Amino acid sequence: KDATPHPTRLAFSPDGQLLAGIYGPALVVWDVAARKEVARHQPAKKHFKGLAFTADGSRLLTASNEQVVQVWAAPTWGETT
Repeated sequence: KDATPHPTRLAFSPDGQLLAGIYGPALVVWDVAARKEVARHQPAKKHFKGLAFTADGSRLLTASNEQVVQVWAAPTWGETT
């Protein structure tokens, strides 16, 4: 279950096919056309505070309350560098 009922931040991929949202400690990514969740990450202690897609849409960057920036690779949504 999401930590909050509504996302605190949202970001569309540059092509508009994906929508990412932050629900407190949870990061959720949806496929807009299919209307389905394609990824969910919820680190144990971190709370996401910001997010943005790269210009080519191949990566999603998140910033946490621990002053850490993470990079997630589309379409697998695994953490990368």
